[in-house]
Amino acid sequence: MANGDYEKSLNSFQILSSEYNNLPLGKIMLAANEIFYSYDYQVPYNEKKILRLLEEAEEHSNRLLKNERKNKWNRYYLSLAEGYKTLYEGLTKDWLNMISDGISCISNYNSILEIDPAFYEAYIAIGAFKFWRSENIKYLQWLPFINDEREEGIRLLKLSVNQNSYHDFLGMDVLFWINMRRGETEKARMIAEESLRKYPDNRLFKMNLARYYETTDRRKAIRLYEEVLNAYERNKPLNRINEVTIKTKIAISYFELGEVKKVVEITQPILKIKDFSKHESLSLAGRLERLSKLNTDAKAAVSKK
Repeated sequence: MANGDYEKSLNSFQILSSEYNNLPLGKIMLAANEIFYSYDYQVPYNEKKILRLLEEAEEHSNRLLKNERKNKWNRYYLSLAEGYKTLYEGLTKDWLNMISDGISCISNYNSILEIDPAFYEAYIAIGAFKFWRSENIKYLQWLPFINDEREEGIRLLKLSVNQNSYHDFLGMDVLFWINMRRGETEKARMIAEESLRKYPDNRLFKMNLARYYETTDRRKAIRLYEEVLNAYERNKPLNRINEVTIKTKIAISYFELGEVKKVVEITQPILKIKDFSKHESLSLAGRLERLSKLNTDAKAAVSKK
């Protein structure tokens, strides 16, 4: 799944769900596969399927916990189901439910650590929660009861990633964007490169590395974005959201390099598309506006030459 082979992952998780139906893990991972597939290929989420699988997994986990409350794996299944539900709610901007499920998820992960402090899988969710909560309320940190837990969050994320936890790819992605946000771009580069060494076919990690090179070497950024574009084309018919998104990034880099004719060549065909679906139009609204301005500015620059 971390390498973007969702069909192979689907087969594996279906076997897991069928052969170990006494555990909820198969359903959780089937839901996770649906989430990552839709996010990667920018197709509409199958909400009914995702929520059904996760809610059934939560119910199953709670039944297991009634029999063995101190069993860390039973608690982990519940935490994992809540964690993926929180992720899905964040991606679909269901903020209230995301906060509620996120708090419950972190509480359950903390309960696991009371049983086993070396359960490193828990540190990804807890670390991300600590960092982003503190980052988003940093303007309130002058209050005596508000603690800045950003460094602690980073420490926990690194600890989990270094221990090769099951979901280390999520921790790697969070650490990359934390470092980019803080302007620590060389740290971000090292994380992106390590991510690709471990998961060489992960298109999103390659996009992360390209994002880094936008700050240092635009031509390398273009090359990486083109590799991602080609990877999408090889795997299935190219989704137009991904096509527009990546080509916009390439066009911006060419514009920054002063190669404005290439910008026009990239942007003009996209702006002629009139049959975007409702899902595509909603997803691309802001990007198409930016693309249109880029096209206008590039044409103006060409006319001056």
